[in-house]
Amino acid sequence: MAFKKIMSAVMAGAMVLSLGVTAFASSTSGGVTLEGELGYELGVEGTTSVPTIKVVVPESAGVIANPYRITVDATAIGGTATESGQIISPVQYVKNLSLIDVDIKTSAAGYVGGELTFGTFTAGTEKGKKADVSIEAALCDGTTAPTTYSETLKLTATETPAAVGAVKTMAKSSDGTTVATNGALAFHFIGTMNDAPETPWTEEDTFGATLVFEFTGKANAGTP
Repeated sequence: MAFKKIMSAVMAGAMVLSLGVTAFASSTSGGVTLEGELGYELGVEGTTSVPTIKVVVPESAGVIANPYRITVDATAIGGTATESGQIISPVQYVKNLSLIDVDIKTSAAGYVGGELTFGTFTAGTEKGKKADVSIEAALCDGTTAPTTYSETLKLTATETPAAVGAVKTMAKSSDGTTVATNGALAFHFIGTMNDAPETPWTEEDTFGATLVFEFTGKANAGTP
């Protein structure tokens, strides 16, 4: 009887030892190896991939007031060496290189110097140094200037920028480097100046503008 009790105790101890070594987990380069486990809880961390808005804007821009229509070398601002318009303003581009469509809101605030004032005038009768100037904008491919411009704003001397027409959507780039057909916004200034004021124009009689561009990813206006 004593022998049977001893054997029972030995077998029970062996079973306990066996149960203790079958539940085993180890880490490997490919994951976790489970031995004897009936379940495993794994937390999954989610992330959202969002495209970055990537646009190219002009480093600088210039406009030349040329009331007497003399021939001007405008190569320094991107024009030609023989410009003769009253408002010389080469076309500039804002280009969308994002992988998503991007809305662009353009605003402008004009400023004046000397005796120049913004406004309409009647040629031949106006005595003041008036300039009737507008900024135009339109979508394009970022290389060829548009033949027509859909958005426009007459400049006024103000510290508060006003919107240049409606918000436009620049089409997405196919690869992050190529501009789509309507993936850029072109803009420039146009206008006329009084060429026979009561007192002659001087270099101090000039104007300029501050442009503000705001970019947002194109929103889907569909049903939530």
